[in-house]
Amino acid sequence: MFSLRRHRLRGVLLLASALALLAGALAWPADALLMRLRSVSAPTSRIVDRHGVLLYEIVDPQGGLYHHIQLNDVPLALRQAVIATEDAAFYSNPGFSPRGLVRAWLQNMRAGRIVSGASTITQQVARQTLLGEGRHERSLVRKLHEIWLAVRLT
Repeated sequence: MFSLRRHRLRGVLLLASALALLAGALAWPADALLMRLRSVSAPTSRIVDRHGVLLYEIVDPQGGLYHHIQLNDVPLALRQAVIATEDAAFYSNPGFSPRGLVRAWLQNMRAGRIVSGASTITQQVARQTLLGEGRHERSLVRKLHEIWLAVRLT
């Protein structure tokens, strides 16, 4: 009985925190966030000889191998496959999936531990590019921060 009350209280607190975070996110200017996102993704440096033959690539240890490409250079089938498997509501959600969060919350409550996270593509971008060292943490605060950033990016 005590455990069930505690789980319900956690759920109510999670919902209240998420709503407060979203309200705050709508009031925060997005310009600073977008500038931060642009500064995070530095392309890999390429050293070539006078004939254009690649001699060496300098890879950012924090970001990995990275090259700018145009969206049209990514095959349509690949774009559609990623969206279908990672975030079917990508074009219509506000940066996070309320339905997915409820589903993940129920799964996590039943399991008594974190077994599902319900991250959208936008949340994954926010986590990988904007959260820095906290991106691997699995906590309510980190998840709320990720949602807030995703709403601002959207």
